[in-house]
Amino acid sequence: MSRLHFRSVWLFLLLLTLPALVRGAANTITTEQPRYQLQHKVTAQIGYGPGDAPLGSDNRGFGQLRYQPALTAYLPQRAWPDWQFHTRLWLTYTDDDSNSALFEGTSPEGDSLELRDAYVRRERLLDDPRLSLTIGRQPYRSPLALWWDTSLTSARLQWQDTFERGFVALGQRPHSFNSVEGRLDPEDRDIGYLLSEAAWRWAPQGWTGVRLMAELDHSGADWRNDREDIRAVRTGVFIGERQREDRALVTDYHLEALWLQGQRQDTNGKDSVRGWALAGEAGKRFRQQPWQPRLAVRAVITDDRAQGFYLNGLQSDRLQFEPRERGAMAGSLVNLSLRNTLFYGLRLEAHPATRQRLAVMLSNLHCRSASGPLPLERISDRNDRCQGHDLGQTLDLDYRWRMFPLAFAGSQLNWQVSASLGLFHAGSALAEGGDDQQWLINTEMSW
Repeated sequence: MSRLHFRSVWLFLLLLTLPALVRGAANTITTEQPRYQLQHKVTAQIGYGPGDAPLGSDNRGFGQLRYQPALTAYLPQRAWPDWQFHTRLWLTYTDDDSNSALFEGTSPEGDSLELRDAYVRRERLLDDPRLSLTIGRQPYRSPLALWWDTSLTSARLQWQDTFERGFVALGQRPHSFNSVEGRLDPEDRDIGYLLSEAAWRWAPQGWTGVRLMAELDHSGADWRNDREDIRAVRTGVFIGERQREDRALVTDYHLEALWLQGQRQDTNGKDSVRGWALAGEAGKRFRQQPWQPRLAVRAVITDDRAQGFYLNGLQSDRLQFEPRERGAMAGSLVNLSLRNTLFYGLRLEAHPATRQRLAVMLSNLHCRSASGPLPLERISDRNDRCQGHDLGQTLDLDYRWRMFPLAFAGSQLNWQVSASLGLFHAGSALAEGGDDQQWLINTEMSW
């Protein structure tokens, strides 16, 4: 395994002593200024596998370390504030430019500092407790990140009550906000986004709704750096429900349908873009059985057009069914690009003991079109087309342990440790790259 940079060791030692350094500050904030909240989160990961290299490459050791402080101010009081100010920083060390879905977002190789969030929110807009307006760099999340999974500089008008919720947001990426990546990628510049959602609660634990995402690339025709311009609209519907123990067949599910239509322009001219995607998961929990097992089926299917459905920089294949799961659609090793895709998997979860979870998932990956683009993120540049339908199979094992929360420095200390093993058996659709494997050990502490 390759050695981590000495600066990461220094950072790790600093993080070990950080609780003692901030104890006084945290107590002061909690007792004397309750309108302010200071939160800390430390995430570390080591692994052995291909990392960010193409599947089938030589395996190597890699590691990541991140410290994430967040400061929130509530004015004039914390209980019912009129204003909320929030700032979140990332101090990250990434070895060998490797990132995994267990980490939020991605960071460049080496040491970096990033202003992840910085926004101001006006609560009770127009004296209506359901309305709020947020301006600044703010996060956008969805259970299936096919819609959004990033922080975006934007203005968001949001409404929320007991039986309905929604928002409308306008934004753009003006800067990378990262100390290493000083400039935004040319292909992400000058793109305006419209994000919108409206949802209704039709059951105690069930929501259904509609979503919309529009992107307008208004950059110039500089094909040397920005090789592609796109103007497209995504529309879709979703429905989900959880913790329905009275049902015999399905106790929880989440389903989404998306459609994309627009126009793409590159050096070869203009071309229409049309595509669709269906994704979801349905599970059954057996709470009366030992270990309370849960059996689930997960599936994704997209169109098979070469210019069909795709993910832009605001999206990913990362699932966020908190607190049950957080990771990629196909496990810890394989990341899907969700184009020309047919993916389905069977997942079994169990709880061997209190605050412990064991999960096993077996998946099959296929190309919808035997000669279409490969629906994988980490592939060789020389081989980006399918050579058949069978992409391969994955086996993912995941074990997680959560500590009982403890009182610390006037706040609550949480700690989680997870170990994951991902196996990939290549199919005939891959002309290059073979079987691969990767293991990860991840720990996360927050207070």
